[in-house]
Amino acid sequence: MLCAREIRRSSQLLSAALGATSDVVVIIDDDGVIGYASPAAERVLGRPARQLRDRPVSEFVHDDDRDALFDLLAHVSVGLSARSPAVVRVRAERADGRWAELEAARLEPVAVAGQTGVMVVLRDVTALVQTERDLDRVRAEYDFVATHDAVTGLPNRAELERRLDELCEHDLDAARGTQMVMAKVLDVDELRERYGAHDADAVVRMLGRAIRTTVTPGAFVAVGETGEFVVVNAPGTSPTELDELTEQLTALADQPLCERIPHVELSLVVGRTDLVPERGAAASVDQLVHAARWASAGSTRSPVVHATPGRDDARERLRLVPDVARAFAADELALHYQPIRDAHSGRVAGFEGLLRWNHPDDGVVCASEFLPAVEGTALIVDIGDFVLAQGCAQLARWQRRYGENAPSLALNVSARQLRNGDFAGRVYNEVARSGADPAGLCLELTETHALEREPCALADLARVRQLGASIALDDFGTGYSSLHHLQRIAADVLKIDRSFVRNVGIDTGATAIVRAAIELGAAFGMTTVAEGVTTVEQHRLLLAMGCDRIQGFLIAPAVPAELAEAMLRAEPSDGPGVGVDDPEKDVDVLRARGRLALIDEQYVPSEDEVAALAGMTADDARSGLTRLRRRGSVT
Repeated sequence: MLCAREIRRSSQLLSAALGATSDVVVIIDDDGVIGYASPAAERVLGRPARQLRDRPVSEFVHDDDRDALFDLLAHVSVGLSARSPAVVRVRAERADGRWAELEAARLEPVAVAGQTGVMVVLRDVTALVQTERDLDRVRAEYDFVATHDAVTGLPNRAELERRLDELCEHDLDAARGTQMVMAKVLDVDELRERYGAHDADAVVRMLGRAIRTTVTPGAFVAVGETGEFVVVNAPGTSPTELDELTEQLTALADQPLCERIPHVELSLVVGRTDLVPERGAAASVDQLVHAARWASAGSTRSPVVHATPGRDDARERLRLVPDVARAFAADELALHYQPIRDAHSGRVAGFEGLLRWNHPDDGVVCASEFLPAVEGTALIVDIGDFVLAQGCAQLARWQRRYGENAPSLALNVSARQLRNGDFAGRVYNEVARSGADPAGLCLELTETHALEREPCALADLARVRQLGASIALDDFGTGYSSLHHLQRIAADVLKIDRSFVRNVGIDTGATAIVRAAIELGAAFGMTTVAEGVTTVEQHRLLLAMGCDRIQGFLIAPAVPAELAEAMLRAEPSDGPGVGVDDPEKDVDVLRARGRLALIDEQYVPSEDEVAALAGMTADDARSGLTRLRRRGSVT
């Protein structure tokens, strides 16, 4: 047995060798007694090394950590060639009674006078452990904000769809037998106007609590938007039970929910539909929303129950598929380009290419009106390849004309494109064919799309980034939205969904999510882009939060390539955007309006648009335009 006395004979040599290290080095004999402790013990534990010697190590180690430590010591002391099988953390008591977090970074068997013991190198990881705990807390808080409604605290639509997708994936029979019910409050905005946002939110919050107590055991309650409560019933719920639940939900409209507004009148309607696994959770929830809307169409005050006739919608989509195929073959599809401006300088940083249908009868039709009809067909892949080819060709033209000042171009990627295989190869071929520098190409996809085929999709995205292109997470906040997924996807750009931007500064939950997304993007080194910016106030708040870029009708809608070219020609050759640092506000307004007029001579910009471009408030822009009109400078 290695005696503590024999260990002390070597302590002077050890002290000389280990005196400069920041780690605590101890030698423990086979009886668990400390024979040597390095000088670092005083810095880490607040105890001089001499106070540790000749005392059992168990005196200083937390009760919950002793077994793990002694198991480790026993394993190492079995033979001189043994090594630590795992890294173990232990809590050691400091002189002031606090606990230091120590990591057994290295364990070595030692021998003195033919006896054995263990030398342990203990690294102080107290600060690291605290950081990990803080990160876990922030992660949990962010995940809760991203998956729960700020007013009611109930799971939001993203979390609802995630759970429904899990059900469809793991228990198809149960999913096919699942009924969903939506109780929709029609007059939330009216309540806010009449009673104020605080009391109106209190009513909605109390309604959420009442619904949770009304539903049967095993049911899941979520909220789509404020005032839209979704009940996912337990599989096998009978029609009678559904009818009873519907009656109970409609009866809640007449119950007092808030002490401050005891006689509030709620317009509450109920819609019902089945979960259809083949169509997916998102489409099933959309059908549920339509059911509630159709219910409200019949009456604005009386509760109405309406089941969704999903077959009619399906037939309508099927009828649209040949029309889209014909339009694609006839070259009626084209890319329009919506500018993305630097939130600070006002300069055009890039464009997003958005698909449009130049319909012979209906004019320009947005992609959201026709793409859903072909999402489940092979045509969506052909259309995606068309978008990629057109976008790369346009990017190459800009790069040849503007060189290093050329804008970037973002293109949307569908889930079917990722599932179709070798997406990175198709990107490479189009970049090579067009001659575009891939550094200016950004491919946008939602978190849900990126994660549908893990790890295949992630491998494809990694190859795309190796080509030099960047990846953007679109509609952030509406999908999985967790730190884990952000780390796995390793995107370059974070695009904040317009549903949150629309309510920034109005709804506390939306404002918190936008702020958290901007901070999260900065922490991950990502460029943050706010979508759907329509007012100067939104721009001001986003700028104050640190958002990098903005996109939306406040700047400009998506326009054909020639009008996008006019925007680029209107950009100054160097320096900041027009009017950002110019003290002459009237000149700022005139220049800003002139730049917008270059886009389209028939386009009359709003005061908000002029203000955003000139970097001023809407009131200043309005005053400037009034003075200029008096002088005849503008019409």
